[in-house]
Amino acid sequence: MMLRWPTPLAVAQILWIHLICDGPLDIVLSFEPKEAGIMDEKPRSLKAPILTHLGMSLIGVISVTSSIFSLTLFGHYWQVHNNPVEGQSIVFASFAINSIVYIFAYRSMHLPLYKMNKLTANKPLIWAVVAGFVTIGIAFLVPGLRELLGIVPLSLEEWGWVIGIGLILLVLVEIGKAISGLIHAED
Repeated sequence: MMLRWPTPLAVAQILWIHLICDGPLDIVLSFEPKEAGIMDEKPRSLKAPILTHLGMSLIGVISVTSSIFSLTLFGHYWQVHNNPVEGQSIVFASFAINSIVYIFAYRSMHLPLYKMNKLTANKPLIWAVVAGFVTIGIAFLVPGLRELLGIVPLSLEEWGWVIGIGLILLVLVEIGKAISGLIHAED
């Protein structure tokens, strides 16, 4: 609204992302096995905030970074190609794919990806990720649903951008965890 652009996401697209794509992922993350050594940690104070500094930082960095990428792509398709629907489609795909990709980093807020429990230790997560990709595919492949969501098919190059953004966000989460680990190691 501040840029006086058309909306980068429609209400139906936002609901699809949060209820259909993200919902199952959020639920199955609770099936993640406990981390080794978790019982060796000191208890947290009852007055401690629910969100740690790392959690708040990651929310901010991921939100700002994904918004910048999405608004840049939307602006490009709207202003250069004069096609806001294609811009909305790439923003929709990007937000839908992002959480599916970086959910793997959120399996642990302490350990890097390569030190976490084996991925097969949480089979519901694997199935939820597959289901997430399927629901995104269905949204883009089924003509009636595509019309309901107000999206158009994306090219392979556009899908490359979408997946690339998701991978960048995954790396940012891992960097945030590594920085947090270094800070806590010095304490």
